[in-house]
Amino acid sequence: MSTTTSVPPSTALPPAPAGTAPGAPRTVTPRRSRHAVRPRSAGTARIAAVALVTLLALTIPAVPLLDTPGAAVSSLDIAVSFVLVAALQVVVARGIYLLARQRAHPAAYAALLSRVGHAMLLAVAAGLLAVKGVDGVDGFRADWRTALLVLAVHLVVAAVALWRARLAPRAVPVAVAVGGAASLVLAAVTPGQEAILPVLAPLLVADALLAVALLRSAALSR
Repeated sequence: MSTTTSVPPSTALPPAPAGTAPGAPRTVTPRRSRHAVRPRSAGTARIAAVALVTLLALTIPAVPLLDTPGAAVSSLDIAVSFVLVAALQVVVARGIYLLARQRAHPAAYAALLSRVGHAMLLAVAAGLLAVKGVDGVDGFRADWRTALLVLAVHLVVAAVALWRARLAPRAVPVAVAVGGAASLVLAAVTPGQEAILPVLAPLLVADALLAVALLRSAALSR
């Protein structure tokens, strides 16, 4: 009496292609995650993520230093750090564009322009701070706040690009968009052009989530 051994569906091999000899070895290619990027783009995702983490690490300590310029560091040191942040913003903008342009070109292009625009505003504000010194701190705060509003718009647009390009689980672009929108709302209800933290905080969280999504996509492509 013969017995038949069943193979669980999860381990069953797909049908052999036509013309394959019986008993010939077959190779099964594992499925790639739908959120993974192509191997060529994995390096772009990693570079953008590292740039994003680095600019966050430079931005967060600079906020309290603006309250007491000249005590621990000079206004020139603060200006230089923001020029570096502006340069890293361009790297991030380019990375997002290259990763999302194939499936979401309009949104990816808008995200590129908006983040580069933010970087340019930030670089100009930092240059004025370097020239004016301590006397330019209040003006820098107002200019930085304006640049942050452009960044908030960028995050909403970038969330659309992430969603359409499927670069991250759906919850990530939703959270990024909420962070950008929250920053715009807080800017509208927060009095004073120099109030930075209420506008900045949601953007930092959204950028951190964006960095995690980029690192995850790069890791899944291996």
